[in-house]
Amino acid sequence: MCRKKKEVLEGDGGVVEKGPISLEEKGNAHEEGAITRDKENDFVQVVHKHKGKKDFRQKSVGNERGVGNKFSVLAVNDENVLERGDGSHEAPLSVEEVGINNSQNEDPMLKRGNMWNCRGGGRKKVYTDEDDDYLTNGTLDTPIDWVTGLSNIRQRDLPSFIQTTNPNDIMFHFMRLETEDCLKAPAIIFNNFEELEREALQAVVSKFNFPNIYPIGPLSLLEQKYVPKSLSESLNSSFWKQDSKVFDWLESREPESVLYVNYGCVAVMSTQHFRELAWGLADSKQSFLWVIRPDVVKDGEAVLSEEFMEEIKDRGLLVSWCAQEKVLGLPAVGAFLTHCGWNSMTETVVGGVPVICWPFFADQQTNSRIACTKLAMGMEINPDVKRDEVSSLVREMMRGEEGKQMRINAKEWKRKAEIATDVGGSAYTNFDKLIKEVLLSEN
Repeated sequence: MCRKKKEVLEGDGGVVEKGPISLEEKGNAHEEGAITRDKENDFVQVVHKHKGKKDFRQKSVGNERGVGNKFSVLAVNDENVLERGDGSHEAPLSVEEVGINNSQNEDPMLKRGNMWNCRGGGRKKVYTDEDDDYLTNGTLDTPIDWVTGLSNIRQRDLPSFIQTTNPNDIMFHFMRLETEDCLKAPAIIFNNFEELEREALQAVVSKFNFPNIYPIGPLSLLEQKYVPKSLSESLNSSFWKQDSKVFDWLESREPESVLYVNYGCVAVMSTQHFRELAWGLADSKQSFLWVIRPDVVKDGEAVLSEEFMEEIKDRGLLVSWCAQEKVLGLPAVGAFLTHCGWNSMTETVVGGVPVICWPFFADQQTNSRIACTKLAMGMEINPDVKRDEVSSLVREMMRGEEGKQMRINAKEWKRKAEIATDVGGSAYTNFDKLIKEVLLSEN
């Protein structure tokens, strides 16, 4: 994620030669003033020992560091002028001392990759490229193998709140503290079932020594099976008015012939991506039901041209909202283009419908990866959506061999969800235990 600065950088203990790849390390990394370069993450650092730190153990910035270290880092502003911590500018070779003390928090998320736990003065990364090319140069596809309970993921698959380079990011620390607070509860309820996320559930038990977990989902399926319909309908949590004409339209379609498109109730997209998605759907020549919220476009209005409406008039239906859970259970729906929110993911498992994944934020990137790998019922779309890719993916999912196999896989996960929520199944049993061991417990 670094910019390749062409100047020679020097300090008290050595010189870092110019060049995009072969920065030469000078001096001992454990010695005062040594300049080092992390070859994996392209960071340059200058080591400064601080008083009172007899045991100074330093690994390269960007990897896990020894607890209790303090060090200093070169900081380059947008004009490629090195800055001090107080913001004052110096000659091209001045150094900003950044106090980073890891001893106050040993959270591994804050000691890995870009997650630095910074105390006092903050920290800055040494960007040595002219553009943020890490977005397109493959950096985000770097595999990650240090998240307990989550395998086969890349940097881009981490939840968006963790993908920050700002050590003081509000949402990062809010989510971290909320997660830690969960472990103070007498029990944790999960809207999943054991077979769906077995690794993650086992990690909560083993890593945090927290056995009181209750995977009792999919909750929507438990509701379908055991909650009276009159009560269920009275508890509708949607704030959007649902369009009922979708059901007559879907009933007139062939089985597994319709792509259902819904970007959730919060996620938004740009005007450009909205248009690319629209024409990708049109060019696919497949039937589709597209839910378009009035506020789904973040920098404009969700307006489509007459040309587009003419192109899709016999095979596309546009509505502002609908009863998604019910739609996904209808035979006509053959695939779901989704933002990968967890409610949508569990509902598509219940419906046995494969997904085209276009995650936006929060846990959606992680959910997308799980759908495309472990569940083997999803296709990933490039976040920078283009109409040609949309049309190609839609055709493959709806008519291609890969799409057919994903429908088979999705139906198998539906079968497993049904078993888990049947009387005696894992989710049903856990729900019963939750009531007896937690809700009705006198402790």
